[in-house]
Amino acid sequence: YMDAKKYHVPPVIAHLRTLYKEKFTAEQFDVVIVSDDDAFNFALNYRAELFPGVAIVFCGVNNLSAEDLQQGNLTGVVENFDLAGTIDVALRLHPDKKRMIVVGDDSTAGNAIKQQIEELVPAYRDRLDVNYWVQLDLAEVQRRVENLPKDSFLFFIPYYQVIGNRFYTAEEVMESIYRHSTVPLYTAWEFLLGHGAVGGSLLSGFEHGQRAAAAAVRILQGEKADLIPVGLEAQGVYMFDHQVMQRLQIAEQQLPD
Repeated sequence: YMDAKKYHVPPVIAHLRTLYKEKFTAEQFDVVIVSDDDAFNFALNYRAELFPGVAIVFCGVNNLSAEDLQQGNLTGVVENFDLAGTIDVALRLHPDKKRMIVVGDDSTAGNAIKQQIEELVPAYRDRLDVNYWVQLDLAEVQRRVENLPKDSFLFFIPYYQVIGNRFYTAEEVMESIYRHSTVPLYTAWEFLLGHGAVGGSLLSGFEHGQRAAAAAVRILQGEKADLIPVGLEAQGVYMFDHQVMQRLQIAEQQLPD
């Protein structure tokens, strides 16, 4: 476990490389599963010395390039979330909204997600003004959300904070913002439901993990990683928080199927 959300700094990554090299000297792996962008980048950068010739299966990767795939002997599931589905339902439930505020951090995954959002935003240029709040401290976000115009809503990407000596998870950060917000919060990740979001078309990290595990089993059974198609399709299931709906006076009849 790399714990890269807390400690993604070059000296730590260098020590992990040394640690894993020492630990795995006598190991021969059949397959390596990596979760999230930092683990994916680490594995691709150091696979030749840590696990040469071993297949890599990934999930939770937001920004897969053609160059990454050219390395070969890898497969997995791209974290391609259904942003359009979430924006569409937000505009359907709140037809008066004209401004979307994207709240996130500048982590490896955060920057990759922001790039995915920027690629879709032009399709909504006639309906939405989009602004980004990136790597603001929590107190500043709380201050800003209390003064947002009523024609706004928030789109929350997994966002972590270190305040004092304490690390705050994305769930804790969202709950804190929700308590100060006068406008709706939306997201595209299932694990954030129940922490202040209305909901949206939500991607399941658990389901992506299952798909990665299934690919790993196929490799253990003799299939070549490169012959297992990479999952690229956008994924999402509409899910909503009933308590937040009640607070915002959203009726169940307004929801999509």
